[in-house]
Amino acid sequence: MVQFSTSLAILAGTAVLIAGVIRARRFRSPRLPRGFRKAKTSVSDPPPRSSQVPVNRDRFSSSKIPRDLDCIVVGSGIGGLTCAAVLSKVGLKVLVLEQHYVAGGFTHAFEDQGFEFETGIHYIGQSISSGRTMLDLAVSKKVEWAPMAGPGQTFDRFLFGEKEFCLRVGVENFRADLKARFPSEAAAIDAYLSLLRRSSIHSAVYLMTKLLRPWWLRAVVSPVVRWLTGLRGALQKTVYQTLRELTSNEELIAVLCGQCGDYGLPPSEASFFIHELVAHHYLNGGYFPVGGTSTIAEAIIPSVEKAGGRVLVGKRVSRILVQGCGRGRRVWGVEMEDGTQIPAPTVVSDVGVINTYCRLLNPDMDVRPFFPLDRFLQDAQPSYSSVIVFVGLRGTAQELGLERCNVWVQQDPVVVFGDTDPLSTPPAVFISSGSAKDPQWPERHPDRSTVVLVTLAKMEWFRQWERLPQGHRGEDYTALKDRFAEAMLEQGLFRAYPSCRGCVEYVQVGTPCSVQHFSGYRDGEIYGLRCDPKRFAWEVTPETFLPGLYLTGQDVLTAGFMGALAAGVLTAC
Repeated sequence: MVQFSTSLAILAGTAVLIAGVIRARRFRSPRLPRGFRKAKTSVSDPPPRSSQVPVNRDRFSSSKIPRDLDCIVVGSGIGGLTCAAVLSKVGLKVLVLEQHYVAGGFTHAFEDQGFEFETGIHYIGQSISSGRTMLDLAVSKKVEWAPMAGPGQTFDRFLFGEKEFCLRVGVENFRADLKARFPSEAAAIDAYLSLLRRSSIHSAVYLMTKLLRPWWLRAVVSPVVRWLTGLRGALQKTVYQTLRELTSNEELIAVLCGQCGDYGLPPSEASFFIHELVAHHYLNGGYFPVGGTSTIAEAIIPSVEKAGGRVLVGKRVSRILVQGCGRGRRVWGVEMEDGTQIPAPTVVSDVGVINTYCRLLNPDMDVRPFFPLDRFLQDAQPSYSSVIVFVGLRGTAQELGLERCNVWVQQDPVVVFGDTDPLSTPPAVFISSGSAKDPQWPERHPDRSTVVLVTLAKMEWFRQWERLPQGHRGEDYTALKDRFAEAMLEQGLFRAYPSCRGCVEYVQVGTPCSVQHFSGYRDGEIYGLRCDPKRFAWEVTPETFLPGLYLTGQDVLTAGFMGALAAGVLTAC
């Protein structure tokens, strides 16, 4: 069956080209409304970014704002960058604004004391490297991807208590390994893999129904098509409910849900739809970008600059500017935190539905999306956040025995991410080593290695410190971070890789407060809106109730890199 991302790329490419002329006309800047303060720009466009400035670290300045913008994108995650690049390739001038000091969202990497760490992208499924993908629509140069494992080799390793299960490349290897481990569950295993095969159809239907125009046609057709294809059932049932209909073997269920951290919810809460997308996506292995995760944004941003646009970082957008009242309202630009107002007839928000409606739009304005906002916000809750331990090690990956595969450590096969406070029980830990996965790593950082340890967490555990400035949250906060680090090192890293003990030279801990500070998400959520049945009961589309305002990113389609990437293409269409 054709991979979803490949077929989508062909569809999206055609749609973007057809829509190019229409968009180019519709997005051109009309006359500014009375009282609107135009940004202070030079008579002609500012000079291009200096070659001395890294492409993803171009600091905001009002003197760098291009004239006569067609579109402003708020947020530089993969959804925002992809949307900006695709629009740029059909001739639009786009400005991307990012509050962080580096562009790329969760695709960015950082260096500290000679160690380099990825922050959010730890691996992508096979579809990213096969044929023409959605990413090719946005990049100015092709991103190379290194396989984490060859045919029949392990790319994900699950440690449940004293037991271990290795996930090998290839669906038939997966089937054979499961049946060898659970011989009495052969029928359930075959039934499960049959369910995963539907994911290509379900993802295509899910996307196509969001493309339907106008809204009333979507409201009529979407429920019928989703019911006929079985998508409705996948959206409305949880992972655990679906798997319990196949088997009562809790250990088998735990193995099948071993990658649940990839969608940020335990199986008892997550919709089966997101599970089938993730599980199917990784059946044929995982890949890591050659040169590190920052190469993704570095390959996209030149596409924006080539069309006269810019990607500027280090300044927060404080609000979206709206002109008029009633049915005459429309977007006219954005205002920065320093008061600079930047005009554009179209604004695309890549900062999430909650941030867009509750922070960027005037709270006194009558905000009425295509659905009751108050009820939507009750049902569509943010996903879990995370505690991340960044570990720098002395020695090469080979010397330390670090593998290219990921390791998922859980003390109890029935306990899953996010179900309990990680400090009340041994934490469930995801382990990834970018230094082992990236073939160019030894050239950049010889004799050094890094590992990232992740466990899902709730903002409530850190709520008392969220309003305090970074670096000034007190001794209690530091002590709690140290407890997390100790637990995750002992239960995670040193259990999976005992040879790393005694080789640790660097430890830094990120909490939900850290994620909130750098990403701007209210609860430090890493996957946007949680992908549970309640969220999928609502139809979030790129169009909003406000002319000129569009949404993109994880909240529009699904969680994760591929969901945000597809949303960027969808919004541009």
